[in-house]
Amino acid sequence: MNPPPACSPPIGPSPSPNRPAEDVAGDELIKAAGWDNIPLFMKDLPQDLNLSDPNGHANHSIEALQALIYDEDDDEKLRSLEALKARANELFKYRDYRQALGFYKQAVEILEKSATPDTTDSEPGAKASTNIPQQLRNSIYSNRAACHLALGNFRSCLTDCAKLLSPPLPEPATSLVRKSFFRSAKALASLGRWEEALDCIDQLLATDQRDQFTDDDEPEKLKKDIQQQIAHRQAERRYKELAEVRRKCLEKALKDTLQSRGVFIPTHSPFPPPESSLPPGFEPVHFEEIPLEMEPARMTESMKEIPLIYPVYVFRPKDEYPTRDLILRWHEDDLISAHLEELCDRTDSHHLYLITFKGRILKCGNNLTLRKILNSVSKSSSGDYLRLGDEGNLDFFLLPIGPLEKEWIEETKKNSSKPSR
Repeated sequence: MNPPPACSPPIGPSPSPNRPAEDVAGDELIKAAGWDNIPLFMKDLPQDLNLSDPNGHANHSIEALQALIYDEDDDEKLRSLEALKARANELFKYRDYRQALGFYKQAVEILEKSATPDTTDSEPGAKASTNIPQQLRNSIYSNRAACHLALGNFRSCLTDCAKLLSPPLPEPATSLVRKSFFRSAKALASLGRWEEALDCIDQLLATDQRDQFTDDDEPEKLKKDIQQQIAHRQAERRYKELAEVRRKCLEKALKDTLQSRGVFIPTHSPFPPPESSLPPGFEPVHFEEIPLEMEPARMTESMKEIPLIYPVYVFRPKDEYPTRDLILRWHEDDLISAHLEELCDRTDSHHLYLITFKGRILKCGNNLTLRKILNSVSKSSSGDYLRLGDEGNLDFFLLPIGPLEKEWIEETKKNSSKPSR
């Protein structure tokens, strides 16, 4: 089972890790740009201006601004919107998206204020101002969506695009509608919402086909990229699902094989044990090899003939300072003498022992293998077995031939005969 190919780079712009939050403060941007000295963008009147003095110096721009605030003149609002849009477009042209976004937000605030009727001094049923052209409204929202997309504010981009994609849509579609479909698809793709992105770009392509618009090949390229991403993720998901099925079947095959060998898996701890609980380089009992092409359904029976590799702890209970050795790979078909020689440099000075679940002490002959010893245990009529350690290991005991060996055997028999509490 081969893993899926590496994923291609994500679609759309990636937000800078240090970029500011989406709600860029318009006041700060205007001040930074030096526009706070221009009457149109002032938030506070100059301190040296005395409007109560009839002989004072007149500032007609500020007076006009006051008229804009208090009289809500539609023509003034229109001029304000056009000025804000022009400045934002200039900043966007030079890729200063953050400051451009601030000016677009100022324009949107005027639009939203214009769309809400003022009921404080108006007659009941007063309507919002409708003198602002719809084309200008749409252009401001469309351009702000472009800023959001460039800055990685994908959800905000979708919100602005939705303003232009609310039905009924014009026929034939305007360039702003087309851009909104395209930007929505890119934003959705950047958010990993691939199926929605594909549906959005399909709507754009269907609109172009209806309107016989053939001058733009970018939608087709974007659709191809989205389809590749969807195909990759589907392959990745199938790979993970098959890997999980294979893992479970392999785990069951290992448990069944151990049981057939006469090895009991303790139930008080997870098996296989979590990797974090094991020493470095330690691998619990496992198959020597796993055929890659074997179907998971056939593993349980077919894997029983494959040799097992055990990690083994060898305890030295009668040494002057009792210790234990760790053998990371003990093949079940290795001769006992091979490991005995590795542990003691010779084979005639020590014996290796195993202790069964029922307390039987098994001397491991030099010419035997672990598989043969386990088979003799599993085929005995006593119903005895070896118990696997919590780390997926087996425990051996290494004793020097002589009085210490006999002493340990007697002590072990005595301890195993004591009733457990």
